[in-house]
Amino acid sequence: MKYRLASKDDQQYFIDNYLKHYGSVQELAEKYAVACIEVHRSLMFYNEEDTIGAITWSIKEGISSGLVEIFQMFIHSEHNRGKGYGSMMLKCCVEDIESYYKKIDHPLRRAFIVIDQENLAGRNVYRKHGFDLLVEVKNHLRTGHKSFVYSKDYFK
Repeated sequence: MKYRLASKDDQQYFIDNYLKHYGSVQELAEKYAVACIEVHRSLMFYNEEDTIGAITWSIKEGISSGLVEIFQMFIHSEHNRGKGYGSMMLKCCVEDIESYYKKIDHPLRRAFIVIDQENLAGRNVYRKHGFDLLVEVKNHLRTGHKSFVYSKDYFK
């Protein structure tokens, strides 16, 4: 598996991903794609045959806060799931975040992600890579629904 920063050539991937997971409004999907490519930092993972997936992170509350949110990680197709790609993608993402902060000489304090209660595989991947449960959010997306905030802390 190889990876690279997302570029404008990946715009359709993010549009399709938005339409599949978040809603059917084309205009919002296009804005989401632009944000993933031009505003946030997205890593595209692929092999010789196809795109495996992408993971996107963003700086929250300004660079000096040291806060980063990983806000999307998707493995593109079912035949690529269960092969350890999610773990490899997260490892590369964490390395990218850490090296980015080191390069700009700012302290990284915390990386976090909000994960849906049904996404047990995702929750396990984050725990495996040093993310701890920070808080449970009840009634997050709908009544009776829970999400979990996981964080990897860098401050002492």
